[in-house]
Amino acid sequence: VLVVLVVLVVLVVIESGTIVIGFPANLVVNFSNYVFLCAVLSVFMSITALSSSYLYFDAQANEIENYHDEYHSIEGIVISNRYYGTNLSGFDIIVTEIDGEDTYHKATLSCQYISILNPGDKFEAKVYGSGFENSSSSYNKELDMHSDGIFIDYLSEDESALEIIDKNVFHPKIFFKDLNKRVSSVFAQKLDGQTAEMCSAIFLGNK
Repeated sequence: VLVVLVVLVVLVVIESGTIVIGFPANLVVNFSNYVFLCAVLSVFMSITALSSSYLYFDAQANEIENYHDEYHSIEGIVISNRYYGTNLSGFDIIVTEIDGEDTYHKATLSCQYISILNPGDKFEAKVYGSGFENSSSSYNKELDMHSDGIFIDYLSEDESALEIIDKNVFHPKIFFKDLNKRVSSVFAQKLDGQTAEMCSAIFLGNK
């Protein structure tokens, strides 16, 4: 949308279809065709982005909510470790199959035991789907998870009901998460604390 607005401003400024560039030769370049092409591409990209947002955050979010408050059999890939506790563990996952039907959605997996799962593991499990509850008045967990495109948590109550069926499965999200960690580590080593955090936020999108 911002790109479209910039293009519209340029169109207003360049009423004659030409603009003078202050190079030594006073080069005059006709931009009318290029500006029109940029405007068309910008509108197309904006429509595509809005459509993608609707398809995932609205249509798919509504579909995923149908999996809440029920037991399911799922297959998925572990993307990253989320936490480990005394008798708990949690993971970010991509679900590729649910109750025998193909799907593709992000989720969290909460285990009521210390799981041996690692990023890149493909697994199948019997789980219970649910939404997110806020643990305190100062932290809106549901809003935080939804902002990451995650609309469901799958609870694994029984370790024997989870089986690793493949290991070291490649997934782009795993690759980029690993790359993010490596670059963040370089920032931390080469820069002071606050500057490193700022660079990680600006260049890597880390919170």
